[in-house]
Amino acid sequence: MKGILTDLDGTLLNIDMNDFIPKYLKSMNDFGIKTGFVPKENNLVARVLKGTEAMMTNQDLEKTNENVFKETFFQEPYFAERRDEALDFFEKFYQEIFPGLQNYCQTFPFAQTLTETMFETGLPVVLATSPVFPIAAIEARLKWAGIADYPFKLKTSYEIMHTCKPHRSYFAETAAMAGLRAEDCLMIGNDKQDDLPAARIGMKTYLLEEFVLDNGKGSENPTYHGKAEALIDFLKRF
Repeated sequence: MKGILTDLDGTLLNIDMNDFIPKYLKSMNDFGIKTGFVPKENNLVARVLKGTEAMMTNQDLEKTNENVFKETFFQEPYFAERRDEALDFFEKFYQEIFPGLQNYCQTFPFAQTLTETMFETGLPVVLATSPVFPIAAIEARLKWAGIADYPFKLKTSYEIMHTCKPHRSYFAETAAMAGLRAEDCLMIGNDKQDDLPAARIGMKTYLLEEFVLDNGKGSENPTYHGKAEALIDFLKRF
């Protein structure tokens, strides 16, 4: 093993995205109304969801996820006519409002120890979170998890990535950007459908069983699995 990839949400941060996303979108809509960017009746959330869907299905490696999102979002005439205002709105939202959503998640008691153990292996550690968020939102969630100061080799944000989990191309691109071969990597995560497909390009996988997500639609079998304490012991062998 020459590199470690780790998921963030549900793996290093105790957050239920099914609960978090509606609150995140409501806060964005409320901020849009408060600042006058959108009227009370608007389709801001609908366009954000449309843009997110486009990122999650995109396979055009010539376009970053950010570009895909913006192309989709600005197909709506109202927002296309206010492009500069929209870009400023999103920047302010992620800088000023998003950090305040910390109340909708909790820290895992093992997160710091687990992260510290990853880095003690001496191997490059990649934050392999699904890149549908800008780096500002990822940095905020790292702070919520109490692990913002660790020197991750790479953080997969929407500014730099071209596909999303669970596509093979996401894992291949992530490994390549970190200067690693897929077959030399261990992917750690809690989502059977999003994280375990890393095995399709030769990665070893570790299913962290503190907060397992499984939509029942089938998944790869993990190479390893266990609770955080077992994972920490496993990593100490390297």
